[in-house]
Amino acid sequence: FADGLADEVFVALGRVPGLEMRSRNGARAYRGQLSVDPAEVGRKLKVDYIVTGVMREAGGQWILSTELTRTANADELWAETYHRSLEQQIGVAEEIGAAAAAALRKRFPGTLGTAPPLAPSQRTRNTEAFRAYVLGQDRLIRRGQSVKESADYFREAIRLDSSYAGAYAGLS
Repeated sequence: FADGLADEVFVALGRVPGLEMRSRNGARAYRGQLSVDPAEVGRKLKVDYIVTGVMREAGGQWILSTELTRTANADELWAETYHRSLEQQIGVAEEIGAAAAAALRKRFPGTLGTAPPLAPSQRTRNTEAFRAYVLGQDRLIRRGQSVKESADYFREAIRLDSSYAGAYAGLS
């Protein structure tokens, strides 16, 4: 689930005009690591900033801690902890992307635009469809046999919400 959500944050950040994103594949090498050396990541991926996060479940809620770090000196520019029930997970990736972009805008005024709002068909209000979609994204990342599983999850999301464009895009 966390990998799918990480991809959603990447997509949300990628929608910010003026923000240059690197390939998701390079960042995937660091998934699952509880701590990373920002300078090393910056050198290897040729990036100036990284967004990291840790997701855990406690007391029936997801707790997602995120931070935006400058790779050159490990300065933390922004950090936030989100407490959400599964029903509240919808839209949290957009929220994280917007908050990280706002921190960069504050640091570099006039350099970044604001991401256009998503069309209603691009997101869903159905929590089970969202869960299936994120699990599909998670399996898609893993490649191999997991790609077939991802298609099953995307089909399930479509079955639950036939107007969910993100699920159709995942299936394609």
